[in-house]
This record gives sequence, structure tokens and C-alpha cells, in this order.
Amino acid sequence: MSAVAAGYGPGSIAAIGISASPCGGCRQWFAEFRIVEVSFRRADGTIATSTAEELLPDTWELPGADDA
Repeated sequence: MSAVAAGYGPGSIAAIGISASPCGGCRQWFAEFRIVEVSFRRADGTIATSTAEELLPDTWELPGADDA
């Protein structure tokens, strides 16, 4: 991801906007990077705003990840 190459890490991105409903891989990335707010365009043209947890509700935490 270009965000990682640019020096961004978990917790450093507050919100993100994308052009369509995110795929599963993107949803996982949002959860891992602790993205607070995700906005995207629905098929009907309206804008949806969700948290990463709402998009990927049964995720897990890597033990010790917050210790780094």
C-alpha cells in the first residue's frame, strides 16, 4: 500500500473516502490500520459512512500489537 510507503501506520489515518463499497481485503486493511471512519458511494449513488468495525465486525486483535 502506498500509505505504508508514505510512512503511515495504524492509528495515523482518521478517515478515508473511496468510490465504492470496499472489498474484504480493504475492510481488513481498514481494521488493521484502525481507520475511524470510512465513507463510500453506494450503488444507488448515496454516500454511506461506517466504522471499520461495522464493515468487518468479527475481526481479531493481534496479541501484543499495541505494545510496539
